[in-house]
Amino acid sequence: MSNLESKKDGYYKGRDVADDISTKILKSEEDVQQFLKEEQLDYTVKKYQEKSPFDGSLLDSYGSYRTDNNHIFKTGLGKTYTPFQNKDAFNAISGLAQVGEVHTARAGVWNGGAESFIQVDLNGGLTVGRKEDKVQQRVTYINRHDGEGSARIFITPFRPVCRNQLTLIRSIAKKAEQKLKVRHTASGEALLLKLSEQWGIIDNAFVASQEHFNLLADTKVTKEHVAEVLQRISPVLDLKFQSKRLHDANEKKQLGISQFVSDADNGFIAFDTAWNLINAITRYNTHEQTGFSNKEKSLLVGSGRDANYDALDIVNDVCDLAVA
Repeated sequence: MSNLESKKDGYYKGRDVADDISTKILKSEEDVQQFLKEEQLDYTVKKYQEKSPFDGSLLDSYGSYRTDNNHIFKTGLGKTYTPFQNKDAFNAISGLAQVGEVHTARAGVWNGGAESFIQVDLNGGLTVGRKEDKVQQRVTYINRHDGEGSARIFITPFRPVCRNQLTLIRSIAKKAEQKLKVRHTASGEALLLKLSEQWGIIDNAFVASQEHFNLLADTKVTKEHVAEVLQRISPVLDLKFQSKRLHDANEKKQLGISQFVSDADNGFIAFDTAWNLINAITRYNTHEQTGFSNKEKSLLVGSGRDANYDALDIVNDVCDLAVA
């Protein structure tokens, strides 16, 4: 019998990429195997040497494919390319938890398995403000099997109360993440497991972010602050200078964020604070924003994440908050 447990947190009931996220607690090898199977990560990737279509001779190029269905991810790879297996990736990121059991938040594949991701909540969490709002210390490992990039760990804090995908201050996150990537080479296999030793880099990033999150929680905002932030994030202009389609879309976004500001997560956080304002924006971006080809990926490492970075920069600027 598996020891896998599951727990839900938060109240948000919308059906989207952030909904129904369970924290799965893995306590044994059996749990890990079950988790990888459930999340469609129980496949392996191999490299093969390509052949000439003319005479069948071996070429100095290689391809990668998944062994369960022989789907080819990429051709024309170099000799040094080495696939990192999903199981090894799980071992690398789970080592960051520094505890006997691993709290996994979410995992899955994109593009038919050419990319895989695993999220882990590290031991403990952050508390913000006088009401001790909880932010999970979540990290996301993304592995590519198509030779298009390095294996990387991204720092992706998550607020369970309204299931917001948050960001750190852009400069802090980028600096840390530059040190948390491994190229797909033979020596990279060993380096991949060494990522589990990089707790200090991630911990420092979260410590700095907790300080800034608390600064946001201690900063009072006025209606004028909110209006300026919204206008800079989603400008609504006279129709002489803006198409009606963009005007209406930006107006809708401003209205949606304003409603979230007023709601203040059902009173869970202080209404008139910069912390409430930034969470209203990220809540909208997480649950209401449309137009993403892959919303889940976008919020973690794409344009959705950039939108949250921009929002935090703007809130910091309007509220005159210092950024390290």
